[in-house]
Amino acid sequence: YMYAGLSGELLYKKPGSKFAAGVDLSTVQMRDYNMLLGLRDYKTTTGHLNLYYDAGGDVDLEVNVGRYLAKDWGVTTTISRRFSNGWSVGAYATFTYVPFDKFGEGSFDKAIFITIPFDWMLGKPNQSRRNFDIRPITRDGGAILHAAKSLYNGIKPFQKSEIRRGYGRMWK
Repeated sequence: YMYAGLSGELLYKKPGSKFAAGVDLSTVQMRDYNMLLGLRDYKTTTGHLNLYYDAGGDVDLEVNVGRYLAKDWGVTTTISRRFSNGWSVGAYATFTYVPFDKFGEGSFDKAIFITIPFDWMLGKPNQSRRNFDIRPITRDGGAILHAAKSLYNGIKPFQKSEIRRGYGRMWK
C-alpha cells in the first residue's frame, strides 16, 4: 500500500560514538488504488524510538520500538553486515502484540535483505544501490512505513567506521 501524509525524524549521534538514537513520527492516510490523488478512509499515526549500534567488524544492529501501520505496537530487531566491496546482507524480525488469530501467519514481519552497489557493474564510482527483500509472507501485522531516507542512513557513510570499512574500495 502507499500512503500520503507528514513525517518527521530526530536523530542524536555523538561524533565517534558507536551508538545513535532517534525518533520518527508520521501521520498518514492510505492512497486510493487508482494511484491518482485520491485517498481512502484509513488513517493512522505511526512512530518509533530507534536505537542503532555499530558492533564493529562489519556488523550493525538496530532496534525499533513503536507503533506500526496496522495500529499495532511492537519491536523490530535488525542485524546486518556490510562488506568492504559495498554489498550488505542482513535480516530483521518484527513482533507485535497482535494475536495470531487476528492476522494469522502474518501477525509478525520478517525478511532477509541484500543491498547491491551499482559501481561494481558500471566500472566507475557511483553511490547508487539496489535493495532486495526476501519475505516469506507479507501481511498487516508489524508493517512499517518505509520512508525514502532515514537520517541515520544519511550520516552513516561519513562515520569513521564506514570510511574504514570502505578503505579497500578506494584502490579500484
